[in-house]
Amino acid sequence: MPDIFTANPSFESVGVNVFSEAKLSLKHHERSGNNTLYLGTALGVYTINDDSSTWETFDNNLPNVAIRDLEINEEDSKLYAATYGRGVLISD
Repeated sequence: MPDIFTANPSFESVGVNVFSEAKLSLKHHERSGNNTLYLGTALGVYTINDDSSTWETFDNNLPNVAIRDLEINEEDSKLYAATYGRGVLISD
């Protein structure tokens, strides 16, 4: 097993349209079939996957508010977005 403190990670740029608002949470939807990523920001949720090269607004029943944390229920493909002041929002 590699030592996590001495491992040499590599990073790769994802998408081309980097927006200026604060990035607060990032989650990978493992069972999406196309490597979908969800990014919680100060102005909502954005998504990107293997089929796109730019980040897109994910506003499927989600308001345009700061998303502090994201979780994905892999069993039913629901996205849980935790906010400050509006509670937890759930989206398909």
